[in-house]
Amino acid sequence: MKPNDIQRGIAPRKARGDSGNSFELGRIAKVRARSSPTASSGHRSRRRGRSDTQERRRGLLILSAVFGAGALAVIGLAMTMWLLPKLRSGGAAEANPAVAAGATHPAGPREDFVPPTSDEALRLVRGALEVRDPAMVPDYFRMGSATAEEIADFLMQSDARDGLATGYEWQSSLDAGGMQAEGVVVSYSGRQRRTERLACLTPDEMGRWKVDFDAFARTCSPVWDKLADFKGDPVVRACLMRDSYYNGIFGDDKEWQSYSIQLPEKSQGLRAYCKRGTPQAAAVESLLADGRYSRGTFQLRRLPGAEKWQFEIVGLVSREWLVPDQMPPPSAANL
Repeated sequence: MKPNDIQRGIAPRKARGDSGNSFELGRIAKVRARSSPTASSGHRSRRRGRSDTQERRRGLLILSAVFGAGALAVIGLAMTMWLLPKLRSGGAAEANPAVAAGATHPAGPREDFVPPTSDEALRLVRGALEVRDPAMVPDYFRMGSATAEEIADFLMQSDARDGLATGYEWQSSLDAGGMQAEGVVVSYSGRQRRTERLACLTPDEMGRWKVDFDAFARTCSPVWDKLADFKGDPVVRACLMRDSYYNGIFGDDKEWQSYSIQLPEKSQGLRAYCKRGTPQAAAVESLLADGRYSRGTFQLRRLPGAEKWQFEIVGLVSREWLVPDQMPPPSAANL
């Protein structure tokens, strides 16, 4: 492969059984005492005393029941809140084999692991780019679509392909669709033009940060130079900017928005188009909200009658060059 670059809920007061019910029951007891013709005053006092005691006991029992029910409700709510995430995660694992298998790139937001400091990130990237032994590749890289041997060979060809690595610039957190990701831009010199590659660092399931190789190599499927003759739907990691080229089946600028998709050291770019007013168009436009161009990973489609380098953008796979597990990685044949 020849990849290339640029590169963030006391229940209601319900007359509280104790106060309301004891009041009503006490009044009934008094009426009964006054209506008895044979009762002496002392007898009445004893009966009233017993009645009051019984009512107080009843009130306490009712009060205890209310508090007991409330406590049970609170416990039930707490248990539900504890169980729901587990049930949901279990369902997600069942529906998504990648989650069940310990996905390396979770689909949702994840802040489980402490990110590396700038010095740690720079040191990790420098160490990764010095790897030449395939046995050391898994210590530094998420291999993705490539084998350890292919990655080691890619690194050995670095000087001839990109030049010498002369600069490392920490980019901090990347906007990677909820995935934890840090970035380091690596600058190369020694060729006719300055080359840059983005090293995307992500944590594995143990929290060890590594360089995502497919993102670093900007793997495309198929390789860039074979896109013109590819009959399927290619996936490309590249830079996108607005364009004004409307021609052929994409000649109506009221129906289509024109873009250029480019790799810096490739002389041939892609003419890419998105149908205006579609969700895809909104997603693609969001990439350019803060600048003239942006990195991204795009799903393209060749339409009948299109020119050799014209494609429709049918999906934004990722706002970065990191691809979530739900999306099959591009083929290793790009190497």
